[in-house]
Amino acid sequence: MGEVLEVMKQNRFAFTNVVLLIGASFALTNCSSQSPLAPPSGSSVIAASDTQSARGTPFRAPSASPLLSRNTNTKTLYVTDNSSSNVQLFANGTWSPKGMISNGVSQPTGDWIDKQGNLYVANEHQYNGAFNVQEYAPNGSSPEFTYSSGLENSEPTAVATDRSGHVFVATTEGQNYPGSVVEYNQGQNTVLYSCESSHAVEGVAVDKNNDVFIDTVGYSSEGSILEYKGGLNGCHASTLSVRLVSAGGIAVDANSTLVVCDPRAQSVDVIPLPYSTVFKYLGSGYVNPVSVSLNQDNRKAFVADEGAGTVDILRYPGGKHIATVSGFLNPLGAVDSPNAVY
Repeated sequence: MGEVLEVMKQNRFAFTNVVLLIGASFALTNCSSQSPLAPPSGSSVIAASDTQSARGTPFRAPSASPLLSRNTNTKTLYVTDNSSSNVQLFANGTWSPKGMISNGVSQPTGDWIDKQGNLYVANEHQYNGAFNVQEYAPNGSSPEFTYSSGLENSEPTAVATDRSGHVFVATTEGQNYPGSVVEYNQGQNTVLYSCESSHAVEGVAVDKNNDVFIDTVGYSSEGSILEYKGGLNGCHASTLSVRLVSAGGIAVDANSTLVVCDPRAQSVDVIPLPYSTVFKYLGSGYVNPVSVSLNQDNRKAFVADEGAGTVDILRYPGGKHIATVSGFLNPLGAVDSPNAVY
């Protein structure tokens, strides 16, 4: 067991217990393409060379308040809490609360930080009469720009950017209805490309080659991953051969390895090239993991577990548990600054 540090912090409203468990590790399971894949259930899947350890005692997220805090673009974790309609901020490393943003936020889903430190928040509830993605400048607590064109009838589920600043938004009209992925130039509310999917789109990611990946949920909740090689121009998508039980958020690392949430399987799947099979699981013990992101140096992963009301912070790619932040009603997105943008 790792060393346990307990810090008592007092804010204006209540005491917050902050407990950091250092050195506890999640199980990491290697999967062979030669045998059927069995997703982990709870914390029962353990690699032969691993030993099981308990999840760390979680941090307690602050209760919602009308106060706004200034959003910083350095060493900060941003967590969207859908039911609370806010984005909660935590100091990187200590994971202690730094405040929250609620201006411009309406039942947020995914969030993102671009290379310049701008924060993007996807709203699944109409704000000022429209579904949208709000962009916040570094250190800002009010939106600087709104992306809503092409989102009139579609709820944004996730957002990402590439190194050039193009903004990609995943959308859905409901699980049993079509979805899409929409691209904008940064700071322009004009659709550059819009590619429709026959199924709801739950996540979007862009790799170093400008390949765009989306994952979709079908009518029977089965998950698929589509790849647009070189970008969305022409909307030429190919469906990857790997299959998922369901689909949630998706991330990509510097080696173009995909990291994908599979909520029904209660797993976070690591899928390397050529994207034919799940190679291993990142972490374990999830209830309903819905989104995953990586930090800039690809050494940490952040998993929002809606069912548990927590965000797990893990070493990447090994999966060692660092900390758990808890107390959210419906965490749907978690992104660290600086973020992984290629």
